[in-house]
Amino acid sequence: TLGFSERSKREPDLASSLGVAIIISWTVMYARLLVLVWVLDQELFLHAWMPLTISAFVGLAYSAFLYFKQRGNEKGDINLKNPLDLRSAVRFGLLFTVVLLISRVAEFYFGEVGLMLSSMISGLTNATAVTLSVSELSRTGSINVDLATQALLLAIVANLISKGGIVLVGGDRRLRRVILPGLILMLVTAGVLAFLF
Repeated sequence: TLGFSERSKREPDLASSLGVAIIISWTVMYARLLVLVWVLDQELFLHAWMPLTISAFVGLAYSAFLYFKQRGNEKGDINLKNPLDLRSAVRFGLLFTVVLLISRVAEFYFGEVGLMLSSMISGLTNATAVTLSVSELSRTGSINVDLATQALLLAIVANLISKGGIVLVGGDRRLRRVILPGLILMLVTAGVLAFLF
């Protein structure tokens, strides 16, 4: 998100293509989180798959809309980099440990509200760490699947707010114009579903 936002300042004519790439990367998060939940806690997966899939569909639909709207209008290549990095893996391991600790302490001292707040705060930086923590809490029976699903969706909302903020602050105005409707749709969908499931 940050790299594409910065690139939009250098190449503002690529705003739609960069917007498609950004929205798709945000949408892939749902699939990644669903796979993690499926591996870690099948009961939670059976409860969370529908709201996560609906949310992902909204992102895919908006990115398809952008793609077909701009197809053939922009010229240029979008270069992708290798997402595998040992430093990132170590940082993630540390972050996961901290998030799990914060989630357990918050849930112990503040109950459901503490878990929701810790999920949202941690989700600002990494929804995967929250997914692992919440799946573990659900699998061990510390929290029920309804609460775990709600915590997952709130972490996703926080993560989208964070990533959207990067685009809105660091991206070219054309990229902001392209991203904002999709961001709002994705936020509203995940936010509403957090309280329906």
